[in-house]
Amino acid sequence: MERASASSSRARSHAASRLAWQLWVSIYVFTLLSPLALLVLAPARGGDRLDLFALYAGYLGFTGFALQLVLPSRLPGVSETFGIPLLLRVHRALGSMVLAFVVLHVAIFAWHHPKYRDWLLWPFDDAPRAQLGWLAVVALLALLVTTWGRRRFRLSYEHWRFLHLALGLLCTSAALGHVLVISWYSAYAPLRWLLLGIFALGIGSVAYLRVLRPYGRLAAPYHVRAVVPERGAATSLLLEAAGHDGIRFQPGQFAWIKVKGGTYSLQEHPFSFSSSAADPRRPSFTIKALGDFSSGVESIQVGTEVLIDGPHGSWMPPVPDAGYVLIVAGIGITPAMSIIRTLADHADGRPVRLLYGARTWDDITFREEIDALALRPDLALEPWYVLDTPPEGWTGWSGRMDAKLMPQLLPPDAGARNYFICGPPMMIDGVLATLNGLGIPDDLVYADRF
Repeated sequence: MERASASSSRARSHAASRLAWQLWVSIYVFTLLSPLALLVLAPARGGDRLDLFALYAGYLGFTGFALQLVLPSRLPGVSETFGIPLLLRVHRALGSMVLAFVVLHVAIFAWHHPKYRDWLLWPFDDAPRAQLGWLAVVALLALLVTTWGRRRFRLSYEHWRFLHLALGLLCTSAALGHVLVISWYSAYAPLRWLLLGIFALGIGSVAYLRVLRPYGRLAAPYHVRAVVPERGAATSLLLEAAGHDGIRFQPGQFAWIKVKGGTYSLQEHPFSFSSSAADPRRPSFTIKALGDFSSGVESIQVGTEVLIDGPHGSWMPPVPDAGYVLIVAGIGITPAMSIIRTLADHADGRPVRLLYGARTWDDITFREEIDALALRPDLALEPWYVLDTPPEGWTGWSGRMDAKLMPQLLPPDAGARNYFICGPPMMIDGVLATLNGLGIPDDLVYADRF
């Protein structure tokens, strides 16, 4: 009876999640295509079929770019449904689609009307419509080049984010001005108001992300209470709520943290909670030295004010009463450690098998704490370490957690546990394929790809 009830609950949750996905995707597609529907209804204003095709591509480019401002804005409802990591991946992927529409729009008009070719080279002797269109195209190209070539141009994360935001707003505003100044089909009132509405949606999303959300964080600052060096070139940043009850989160979630630069600065970075969710007043984040900000975490002073934007992440155990298989590599242990610590604080004895891949024995972050928790009689934690380069005399597992090794690592009740995976992208892809090949139900498996 209990198994049937759990299965029914999982089915209802899966159906509700699928419905939410379908609803938001439908809204996105409807908004993207809505200008084309009004173009069909608009009174004819001249132009042959090739002109109209180029016009359709231009409107899709504008609408698609305005919606690009919405996807990463952490809007409630949307971010809970899809998860921030997926939305950011979709945002990056759709950038190429927007570029394709814009290139198609410009190329067709330039080929079909030779006089427009001069706009591409020198629009400043022409009307404002040419200048605005040229500015939109240049801003879009600059945005994509600085994104794809950030490392080549040696742009810091903060400088790149500023450029990305500024160029995005410039491109969208110039594109809207280009469309409205031309006043060809955009003179049709319903279409004009629709374009203004889509533009307002994009700008409003940016305002929500960069103004309203940071303003809300002002009431809930944290202070650094300790900076703790960890194994594996990692550092734990231990925080304490300053005059409030903290922000409640679930194990496996993450947040953007802002350590310096002011409330409205762009200097924020996403990290998973590594602390127990049982004490939201004292969250911690464990950060490996990999980039501009993370390499300097160990020098942050005790007492420094920290702002948290979170929690984010949509994972919840599909079977709430079942045990766990936590499959991690490297600093991917961070969200798994939050799960383990939360279970420990509640003396929750559900079985947890931790499969932890690391390069060497000394790279196992939290190793001493994990081993100590595994000895507690009120917990059922099984840490299994898998080393790339084991030390001499090593009798444990070594190699990769692949299709050959994984069947030996999973527990006997593997098909009835909750799975949480976190690590490098190639490791995650390999583990997902292996679990699928072993018949583990997809709805039991969650991969943290942030």
